[in-house]
Amino acid sequence: MTVAGIADVVGRVIGERYQVEEVIGAGASSVVVAALDIKTGNSVALKILHPALRHEAGFLKRFLYEARSAAALVHPNLLRVIDWGIDRDEQPYLVTELLEGGTLRTLLDGGKTLTESQALFVGIQAARGLAFAHSRGLIHRDIKPANLLFDRRGGLVIADFGLARALAEAAWTEPIGTVLGTARYASPEQAEAKALTGKSDIYSLSLVLYESIVGDTPFQADTTIAMLAARKNARLPNNPKLGVLSEAIMRAADPDPTERLDAAGFVKSLEKAAKKLDPPERLPLAPTRSALVERLSLGDPPTQILGGNENSPDTTYVGKVESLDPEDSFTGHNLKETAHAATFDALAAGPQWGEDGPPKARELHPRRKWPWLVAVAILIIAGVGFGFFAQHYVVNSQVVPTLVGDNLTTANAVLNAQELKGHISGYQYNSKYEKGVIVSQAVAAGTRLSANTIISYVVSKGPPPVSIPSNLIGTPSVSAESKLKSLGFQVSIKKAYSETLAVGLVISQTPSSGSMQPGNNIDLTVSMGPSPRTIPTSVIGVSFQSAQSTLSSLGLVAKESQVYSSSVTAGLTISSSPAPGNQVAKGSTVVLEVSLGPQTVIVPSVAGLSIQEAVSKLLAVGISVSATYGPITNNAVAFTTNPLPGTVIDLPGSVVLYTGAK
Repeated sequence: MTVAGIADVVGRVIGERYQVEEVIGAGASSVVVAALDIKTGNSVALKILHPALRHEAGFLKRFLYEARSAAALVHPNLLRVIDWGIDRDEQPYLVTELLEGGTLRTLLDGGKTLTESQALFVGIQAARGLAFAHSRGLIHRDIKPANLLFDRRGGLVIADFGLARALAEAAWTEPIGTVLGTARYASPEQAEAKALTGKSDIYSLSLVLYESIVGDTPFQADTTIAMLAARKNARLPNNPKLGVLSEAIMRAADPDPTERLDAAGFVKSLEKAAKKLDPPERLPLAPTRSALVERLSLGDPPTQILGGNENSPDTTYVGKVESLDPEDSFTGHNLKETAHAATFDALAAGPQWGEDGPPKARELHPRRKWPWLVAVAILIIAGVGFGFFAQHYVVNSQVVPTLVGDNLTTANAVLNAQELKGHISGYQYNSKYEKGVIVSQAVAAGTRLSANTIISYVVSKGPPPVSIPSNLIGTPSVSAESKLKSLGFQVSIKKAYSETLAVGLVISQTPSSGSMQPGNNIDLTVSMGPSPRTIPTSVIGVSFQSAQSTLSSLGLVAKESQVYSSSVTAGLTISSSPAPGNQVAKGSTVVLEVSLGPQTVIVPSVAGLSIQEAVSKLLAVGISVSATYGPITNNAVAFTTNPLPGTVIDLPGSVVLYTGAK
């Protein structure tokens, strides 16, 4: 947006509701203006984004989503988003509460640095705001002094939640060349484009506090790339000016995110350091609007207002905050809401007399008493009004967060960030929220209460119990598992052999009856069918009938196969197939070889046959020729055998062949 464009925005009505009164800041991606809400008459701040962003694909959708998420964050240390939208010329804008104490960037650019106590006061407020946002799953991604704003009394809020991510997705580039976050305060994981957690914000905050005390940021370099590379695996230099804050800031700036403090841990570390420091002097804030100086004439400016140098007549300075002491100065009890600060100042100032002091007694003529009665009445009304204001906006300075839907760890962290306490008032079954999640709270979210007030809530015991089906035995495991899961149960399946139930049927379940909450586990035992049978050795060397009986008792079927055997007595089993020792399924068939005894044959007569013819005839009946006696010429013939023809011999057998001349 050009300088001319910035000037032209004054007087415009944005979103048909917000009339721009004054430009209070401008950057590469937006201009910040003070505006009048025509509908309510309230002063607000508008961040009008650069017109070029309306042409970025997907940016407007992301911008609206992030604005909606930021508006859901309700915390004293987070800038309240009031409205958002896209103007008629497609220019996106964001409406927030108007803070007039300036930014930490303005303070530092004025040549000021913070004392340890002041830096602690700033850091603990910022860390609390981040702890709340992180507990809601939101990361800022661009923590820097320009995004740390102050109200008139020094209360700090964090601005631009979600905007850094929206700009990143629009590929919007700051002048120094970074896309996501400002390079001077970027974490090592941002520099390496890694996935970010809330600890990235804490790293950036630690560098902001370092600069606030020391006056310069660490890891300075001539180029952005060199600046980002310098902090990779590098620890923050331990400057003596950090004092008692050194340990907390160094741990918050650890280059390894796994070793770095998170927001809640940083708060605790700063609270520990607070016990060693005196209360802080009020911050030397600079007003963001020219009209602010005139409004401050009401009386007691809470901080030093920079209208020139320290000796300028425009500079008003008030010393330490009287209400702060070392034990509670960083608890947030002393912070006032920005929207009520001017009212609080005016009421606190009390009645204002003229330069000559209160009226003299002689001036109170009886005929003029009615003005004093009116004055007394006004003072009484003012006192009542102040009491109401103090009760609701000073004492009741803590905003009750939404606890429903949070688990106890998250809820306690959120309450601690708001300086409230939690109490479990009961437990109840709830189908919507799982066990351990808060289902209701006694005080509505958004209610203002005093610090340390106890917020009671009811915690879910999980869904109500459901009856366990008891008719699953003998049913297919697939249907049994489906039925149990439809009731919300988890199912574990183990398998076992069963002599009575077929493969895939349910044998048993644990528990088998009663009722149980969904989400719990039920064990199903599923049949693998009968156990395998081992063929015993006792079926060998016995009669077929005996072996058959043994196998039948095991649920196996015996089949006989008769063979000749010269070594096994006829009628006895020789072997089995499968062999003994092997396992087979129930009902399998086992083949048993049963001996027929030795096989016999009668030696045939070979007389008169040629030698070749004689050998062939003997082999045909299973008899081999072991030796030949006599001539073996071509005209030789067989005339007898030994054993002699007609003799019965066992097979396999052999004979001696006798030959002679023809």
